[in-house]
Amino acid sequence: MQVIRACCVAVAIIGLAANTEASLQLKAPTWNGAGSAITANDAFTVGVIDDGIPPSNTDDYINNLITLTTIAPGNVILVGDVDDFDDDQSYYRSANTFSSLPAAVQQLVRTTGSANQTVSQRYEYITGKYGNEAIIVWRLDADDWAAAENGNGGYDFVLPAEFLTSSNGGGLSHIRGFNRIANDTIPEPATMLVWTGLGLVGAVVAYRRKR
Repeated sequence: MQVIRACCVAVAIIGLAANTEASLQLKAPTWNGAGSAITANDAFTVGVIDDGIPPSNTDDYINNLITLTTIAPGNVILVGDVDDFDDDQSYYRSANTFSSLPAAVQQLVRTTGSANQTVSQRYEYITGKYGNEAIIVWRLDADDWAAAENGNGGYDFVLPAEFLTSSNGGGLSHIRGFNRIANDTIPEPATMLVWTGLGLVGAVVAYRRKR
């Protein structure tokens, strides 16, 4: 009877793992006015690039990311006139701190469309471009991506559909990923649960035999 119960528990755990789909929620920071520090609404937000001069190529994006990541937390660098995301390139660093902010070296994906995204690789940086208003930058590590595993070999995440309002030109237009996180040998959560369940069954069987 104990063996049957253990098997049932293991099967239930395995079934739960197989049917659970997690989604990583990335949020827009609160805009407190031109020249004022932004307020991050999640732990992933590195900051905002005032996109007054839209990046024309990948190198521009990478240079903008590098500039933002070298600014001290909570600080703002203003370039030109301050007029609510208009004609100048300014940088708003969130107060969030990170164990590391690697230099952006390679853009690996660029896509348009829905705020709901599925990718097959993990990236150290995700950026959302909101019209000609702003670029939001989020920093993710392997542990953060674990919450996004969908059980089908991919990762699901959701970006905010708007930065300010769509009527203000702040609707999501492009998503980019920078710096691929190398694959590791750590088992996926579902795999770990399977082995845990089987281990419980084995332990009960061994106990019954000893008795």
